[in-house]
Amino acid sequence: MKPTQTLVIQIGNELGKPLLLLGIYIDVEFYISGQHRYGFRFGPTDHNGRLRITYSDVETKRAIEAKIFLMDYNTPLDDCDDCLKVKIPSADELKKAYEWNTKWFADKASEDAKGWLNAANGKIKANETSVKLHGIETIVSVPCSVV
Repeated sequence: MKPTQTLVIQIGNELGKPLLLLGIYIDVEFYISGQHRYGFRFGPTDHNGRLRITYSDVETKRAIEAKIFLMDYNTPLDDCDDCLKVKIPSADELKKAYEWNTKWFADKASEDAKGWLNAANGKIKANETSVKLHGIETIVSVPCSVV
């Protein structure tokens, strides 16, 4: 991802029509030469089922993680591939992540983690979606089924 790029994720149904679903958290995975490098959770989606992620948003999360995990988050975001993956974690995955986060970082639990327990992720199911970033803004629709 380059400093001028933005990723816009739209939650949609199987036909590609937007799902107006507030409160979905989304995982974005970054790669270098096709190998997994970083994974970050963003959210929640707005009332239109959309989530806008800027380079600055990702870099802020990377920098926070770099302070905690010195050896793991030291690759510049600009070095990552243009291809990434978008995943929607299940409600169970969010609950486990919350429990892990509060267990190991009780005094510094992620602000995001507080929202994971009330997320609307349990309302939908989705497969991971591959995305190739291009230009200034890349818009991707993530097909979901309502459960």
